[in-house]
Amino acid sequence: MKSILIVLAVILSASGTCYSQNFFQGIFSRKETKNAVVGSAGTVLVVSGGGIAYERKLVSFVKTEISSLWIKGRYTRFSGRLIEHGASFLDVSAMGLLGSRNSFTEISAGIGLFPAQSEVYPTGSVGYRYHRRRGGIILRTGIGFPELFYISAGYGF
Repeated sequence: MKSILIVLAVILSASGTCYSQNFFQGIFSRKETKNAVVGSAGTVLVVSGGGIAYERKLVSFVKTEISSLWIKGRYTRFSGRLIEHGASFLDVSAMGLLGSRNSFTEISAGIGLFPAQSEVYPTGSVGYRYHRRRGGIILRTGIGFPELFYISAGYGF
């Protein structure tokens, strides 16, 4: 009896997997950029920062308001009159792109830390992103934390 239940469970789970792959085939897109490297410059009043980020697309949608979901890891170095020797900042964020074609509204939220302080801070941003779906140059601008205002350029592949 136990073996019959196991075989039945395997058959049901396999058929559910096949159904979901066919069901979602119409809303997911597969021929798009999946990776991006972006350099960024930002300012927090009298403190400025520059950094580099790696972004990885988790999923892309075709027939929805949300164009795609990404995860981003970033290193930023801040300097200025208020920071004597500079400060490093590391963060990981989840990011959603809203829009179509090449122009997107970019919304992100995550967590980050200044390694010297060992304290965790929230991160987030809202901005504009120019990004061709099949790869190429990426241009971004917006407002967020830890930078107040930022501008970025990068490449999607």
